[in-house]
Amino acid sequence: MLIHRRGKFAIFMTFLIVSAFLSVEIRYIKLPVSWNGELKRFSFQSLIHLSPINQRVARPHTEDALVKDGFLNGAGQIPVFYQDIEPEVGAYHIYFMETSSRRTITQRGLCVIESWCSANRNATVWYLVTSATLVEASWVDLMEVVAVHRNLRLAYLDFNLALNDTPLAGLYASDKFAETLEEFLPYNLSDLCRLAVVYKSGGFYSDMDTLALRSVLNLTNFIALYNDKTKRFANAAFHFERRHLMLLKIMQHIADHYDGIIWAYNGPVAIMQTVERLGCDVIPSNATGESISIQSQPAVLGNSTKHKKKPARKLEVCDWLVLKQSIFYPIHWSHSHGKLFLASRKGSNNQTIEEIFPGSYGVHFGDKFMKEIYPQKGSLILKIVRQVCPIIITKHPFLKNIA
Repeated sequence: MLIHRRGKFAIFMTFLIVSAFLSVEIRYIKLPVSWNGELKRFSFQSLIHLSPINQRVARPHTEDALVKDGFLNGAGQIPVFYQDIEPEVGAYHIYFMETSSRRTITQRGLCVIESWCSANRNATVWYLVTSATLVEASWVDLMEVVAVHRNLRLAYLDFNLALNDTPLAGLYASDKFAETLEEFLPYNLSDLCRLAVVYKSGGFYSDMDTLALRSVLNLTNFIALYNDKTKRFANAAFHFERRHLMLLKIMQHIADHYDGIIWAYNGPVAIMQTVERLGCDVIPSNATGESISIQSQPAVLGNSTKHKKKPARKLEVCDWLVLKQSIFYPIHWSHSHGKLFLASRKGSNNQTIEEIFPGSYGVHFGDKFMKEIYPQKGSLILKIVRQVCPIIITKHPFLKNIA
């Protein structure tokens, strides 16, 4: 009798261990993902129906509602961008991209997404990912944002589909691209895809370390300067209408001069070199297009002074604004720690965000350099996020750079 009872107990314990193991495997299964976009897909139905954590959370939508809204495809998976779902022509679109196949969204990334959804309720905000699934903690957080902001869309970014019908498609399949340094690969894929998507569908692109302060729906056809005095561009904030010639020229330049070993060569440097070659004037302006007092001049790289403007199609290709630094980069990344993440000076807490950043549409906080820095109590960035992403900051009050 004792042996019989022990046998039943052993079977019961084995069942519990196997069940726990399967639960962990379902929730944290790792998928083989390669940089050329080939991957095995895994249904969100597993997360929705089998996850014990999700069962405890009051879900804002049923799966059918998420499919109807375009947040999932008919199979309960993340829809494939340009296959299952694509931007509506003529509407205003805002794009964020994650090109390293991560299955998590950091607390700061979630806050950024919420801020842009909140400030631009009449735009469609796209979060494009390169992993077939998200871990359930990120999924639950994202669903809480979707419950309030129905203008958010999630889609899987297939690199071949994104780069198709652009000058970058051939580059992507080339031996030259295959020689890209592995550590630079996600950044170069992001540089290429942001240009291709905005060119093919039109809209505004932003990096995921820029918090929205106000709506950008009145801004069209621009690239934001990172430094007014040196006329330095960044590619972290720009908007162009669909099929704009300037984006085509930048992509052609990258296809001809791609270098996967030099940092930022296919991003800000490529933009600067294209602007110089075309002879477009780099005149810093405010959001209304009014030039500021800095002396205007053609874009010039290094010590080059021999370049002459090319009149051919110049009016068409250069028909865009150069937004001044304060529009999206009111604080330089090298000052982010002291001005954003440390406790604010006495007296500054009495100012509103609008008074601190007059005329700014966003605040770039340079997350690449702030990954290990946590915002202090009383810091300016915590003051900003309490206003622009109340859902995420309520759940993650310290806004750590973790998922």
